[in-house]
Amino acid sequence: WDTSIGGLVLSDQFLQISSYLPSTNIYGLGEHTHETLRHDLDYKTWPMFARDRFPEGGPINLYGVHPYYTCLEKSSKSHGVLLLNSNAMDVTLLPAPGITFRTTGGIIDLFFLMENNPENLMELYGMVVGRPIIPPYWGLGFQLSRYGYNSLENVKNAVERTRAAGIAQDVQFLDIDHMEGNRDFTYDKTKFSGLIEYINKTRDTYGMKWIIILVMKSSGSERLSKMTLCMESIHSNRTYSFRHYDVHSLYGWSQSQPTLQGAQIATKARSLVISRSTYPSSGRYTGHWLGDNKSTWEDLRRSVIGMLEFNIFGIPYIGADVCGFIKDTTPELCKRWMQLGAFYPFFRNHNGFGQKEQDPAALGDEVKEASKRAVERRYTLNPYLYTLFYRAHVWGNTVVRPLFHEFPKDENTWNNGEQFMWGKCLLISPVLKEGENSVRMYLPATEWWHFEYTKSTQESRTGEYIVKGAADNIPLHVRGGCIIPTEDYKLKTSNVDLPKNFTFYVFPLKNEASGDIYIDGLNSIYPVERNEYELYNFGYKNCSLEIKKTDPIKGDSFDGSVAKIHVFKVKEAKNVLIGSESVSTFSLDRATNVLTINVNKKLADVQKITWDDGNKNCQMLP
Repeated sequence: WDTSIGGLVLSDQFLQISSYLPSTNIYGLGEHTHETLRHDLDYKTWPMFARDRFPEGGPINLYGVHPYYTCLEKSSKSHGVLLLNSNAMDVTLLPAPGITFRTTGGIIDLFFLMENNPENLMELYGMVVGRPIIPPYWGLGFQLSRYGYNSLENVKNAVERTRAAGIAQDVQFLDIDHMEGNRDFTYDKTKFSGLIEYINKTRDTYGMKWIIILVMKSSGSERLSKMTLCMESIHSNRTYSFRHYDVHSLYGWSQSQPTLQGAQIATKARSLVISRSTYPSSGRYTGHWLGDNKSTWEDLRRSVIGMLEFNIFGIPYIGADVCGFIKDTTPELCKRWMQLGAFYPFFRNHNGFGQKEQDPAALGDEVKEASKRAVERRYTLNPYLYTLFYRAHVWGNTVVRPLFHEFPKDENTWNNGEQFMWGKCLLISPVLKEGENSVRMYLPATEWWHFEYTKSTQESRTGEYIVKGAADNIPLHVRGGCIIPTEDYKLKTSNVDLPKNFTFYVFPLKNEASGDIYIDGLNSIYPVERNEYELYNFGYKNCSLEIKKTDPIKGDSFDGSVAKIHVFKVKEAKNVLIGSESVSTFSLDRATNVLTINVNKKLADVQKITWDDGNKNCQMLP
C-alpha cells in the first residue's frame, strides 16, 4: 500500500487515508447499486451509512455497510483491504489507480490480506470476520412472499395454486400486513382468522416453514431525525456506552445474532434470519437480500452484481426479490427472473403492496411451466449447493462466485457481471434482456458440458459466442473434471421428507474428476462443530470411482444412499464391479457415451466402483 498519493489526515470528525493501487481491477465496497462488477475509477465516490432506501442507480448509500475491496492483478495475485470502521464514510476511486477512504470519526483500523488468487483470498477474509452459517436445507428451497396479501384466503390461494402447478415450495413469508396494526409479534385475528391452524396444516402436510418479517413501521420518507435516532443518542450495555453517531451502521448487525439465537431456542432446530442491514461478520448469523428492488430489466441485471459482491463480503446466503418488489411485473420479466432466481442462494419471490399477484402460477401457463422447470433444476442441484455452503462455513469460500475467481488470468472474466458460477463447477448464463431468446456468453478455455442431466452434451466451443434457443431455460454448463451430486425432484408430502437418495454425474477431464457431498441431520443447530454430519469425497480416474468418507471419521450415519451414477465419455463398458461384487444393473448409451450404473446402496457401503471393456481395459473418450 503506497500512501504517497495523498498522505494521512487525522482530525476531529474527519479521517482520511489514500493509496495507490497495483491494478484497475477493483471489486466490492458496498452496499450500493453498481452498474458493473469491476469498479469505474474515474473519481467515483461511494458513501456508506446504513439506510432504508430502495436501490437504484447512482452513488446512493443503501442498507448494508461493507468497507472492503479486493484487487486482482494480471498475475492472478490478489489483495483485500478492510477498513473496520462503523462511522459514516465514503470511498473515492481514482484513475491513478488509487483509492481514498474518508470517515467522520472512529479509528483507522485496516486489515491487509494477500493471496495468490482471489478465491484463496476469501479464506483469509473469513479468518478475519468469521465464516458464514450453513442455512437449513429447507432454506435452499423456493420461498414465496408478498407485502399485501391482506387476508389468509389470499395466502392460501397462492400456496395452493403453486403446489397444484407442481412447483415445490418450502417457505411461506408473511409481511407486516398480517399483523394487528402493523405491530410486531401480533396477527390480525379478523383478516387472518385461522392462521395458526393453516400454518400447522402446511407444516404437517407439505413440510412447509413460515417466516415473518419484523420491521419498524416507517414510510421511509421522514426526516433523518425520524428515520433513525438522534446522532447524540447513547447505546449502552453493562460495560460500555456508545454514541449513535459512531455505531448507527452496526444496529442491524447487532440484532442478527440474538434473533438467530432466539429462533433456534424457540424451535430447537437450525433457523434462518435474513437482514437487509449487514456489516462485516454478519454472515456468521444471517443472510441478506438486496432490498426493495423494482420490476425492471435493469434491476434483474443488477441483481447478479449484487449477489456476487455479497459473496465477496462473506455473506453467501443472498438473493434479490424475484420478479421485483416495486411496480407490476410482466410475464416475460417474471419468467426470466424465476430462471435466474433459481440460482440465487436465497430464492424468494417477493412482491410489494398494491402490485398485481406475481406468484409463478398466477401469471399464465408460460410463466408457470418455465417456473416449474427452473424450480426443478434448483431442487435437483440442492445437494451440490448445500455442499458449497459447507465449504463456505469451514473454509470461507464463496458459494456463488465471479468467473475471475476461477479463471483469474483470463482478462475476459475480469468485468463479467452477467454470468456467474456455483463453486468451481457450474456456470450460469441468465437471459437479462427483454425480448431475447439467446444469450451472449463467454466460456473460459477448458472443457464444458451443457448440463441437462443424462442428456448432457459436450460443448465444442470456448470463448465468446451466442447461445440460441434459451426460451425454456437459461444455459447451464458444467466444467470438465467435476462430479456433481443431485437428488430427484419431488413435492414434499411431510415434514420429515428429507433428501436421502443421491445421483452423481461424473464429467471427466483428461480421464479424471473429483467432487464431494456434505450430509447432516438437517435440524442440527451446529452440525459441523458437533460432528453431526458426514462428508464424502469422490475421486474418478481410469474407469475407477472411489468414494471415501473423510470427515468426521466417526459419527452418526444419516442414511445417505447412492441411487445412480452417470459417467460421461465412456467408450465401452461390459463389466461393472461395486467393490468386489459384479453387477448387471448398468447400461451404456452409445449415442451419448454415458454409462449409467444403478447402485442403490448406502454411501458408507460403497467404497469403489470399477468397469472395463470385457478385457480388463479402460476405454474412455479423450
